[in-house]
Amino acid sequence: MAENERVAVKTVERVSAVSAWEALFRAQVTVMRKLAEDFPSHVISLTEYDVMYTLSIQNNRRMRIRDLNSRTLLTQPSVSRLVDRLTAKGLLSKSVDPSDGRGTIVTLTDQGFEVYRDAARVHGRSITGQMTMALDPDELAQLQALCDKLRIGVSGGNDDCVIDPDAADPDAADLNAADPNSTDPNSTDSDAADSDAADTNAADTNAADPDAAGAVSPGAP
Repeated sequence: MAENERVAVKTVERVSAVSAWEALFRAQVTVMRKLAEDFPSHVISLTEYDVMYTLSIQNNRRMRIRDLNSRTLLTQPSVSRLVDRLTAKGLLSKSVDPSDGRGTIVTLTDQGFEVYRDAARVHGRSITGQMTMALDPDELAQLQALCDKLRIGVSGGNDDCVIDPDAADPDAADLNAADPNSTDPNSTDSDAADSDAADTNAADTNAADPDAAGAVSPGAP
């Protein structure tokens, strides 16, 4: 066995699951800080972007609010309040769910989509810059494959991030896009979270940073 192969084997054996998780979390926090600095928050907040992105990649840009809650990093009360704020601005609309009469359907309006798309273009360029600064194309592909494997494995094999590939505007950059002019039908919004979105069970207490934007995104990027 070559020396570099022996080092690789020893490195794999040395890394614990906790160390790997902390490295992943710290990398995410570092990148999210940079993205938050560049985000056009004068247009919409990063948490609003998270919800609008999630809606933008759905068929007809609409979904039940309970499903929206499960696709973002926000808790149900926070999603409800955020949806109300965006509805008041004309960026979202709400209607009664015809399937049960008690649920709510949330739709991204045409105005909302334009606002989202303008922010997405800036956000996409920022993501591209940060990611390609550290990783080459092969490493980006490897990172995506490992993250997808981890996410699907932890969720019990349910890939709940699959979307309608025709739903997103081809000119809009999604939260995890490597190219700000493209959309990836298998991408997720890591989107991003403010104090309303914090989940005390989401982070290792040794890895959590109170100034970080949260594990999104995307974005919630």
